[in-house]
Amino acid sequence: MSELAEQLRHSGIILKGHFVLPDGRHSNVSFDARAITENPTLLEPLCEEIARQISSVNPARIAGASTGGMIVASSVARHLGASLCILNFGHGTTLANPTAQLAGVRIAIVDDFVTTWEQFDVAQRLLRNEGAEVVALGGLAMLSVPPVGRPTVPFFSAITIDAQVFQPDQVPEWLSAIPVQTLDEWVNVEPNQN
Repeated sequence: MSELAEQLRHSGIILKGHFVLPDGRHSNVSFDARAITENPTLLEPLCEEIARQISSVNPARIAGASTGGMIVASSVARHLGASLCILNFGHGTTLANPTAQLAGVRIAIVDDFVTTWEQFDVAQRLLRNEGAEVVALGGLAMLSVPPVGRPTVPFFSAITIDAQVFQPDQVPEWLSAIPVQTLDEWVNVEPNQN
């Protein structure tokens, strides 16, 4: 685990236990995205790292794939000296500035904790419908076992978190013995892997 990942774990942001990811897979590790986006001391080094990586594809704008992703996007854009493309999330995702001219504009989309490629779909579809060229996807963190499939553009992650991930019908006994934790119940629990 990298020094930064170790710091995140000690701060309670990288969590151990039994979690069900949005795509239905089970994991012994998760990431408290709310806590990281509320802590600039920990958030900034991650955003700086994503910006360093994404700079290789030279985006003109940065967009967030979710509400939490907009916090990440703002910091990444600042580090890159790029413009921010603000999306409104809620009852249908829309551009905050409907008069924005995005035709041909190179845009990278970022989010906090990446568990599925589908979490980028709504933002990608909206931006491509406006004529933008989505050139990269990025996230603060992703698990060492990536989501199923592959994105159609380059993907960058500030850190990769060591994890064991299982299909719902292949959860081992040691993980099944740990109650599944919901977002409001997250606690640091060391799984017994004997």
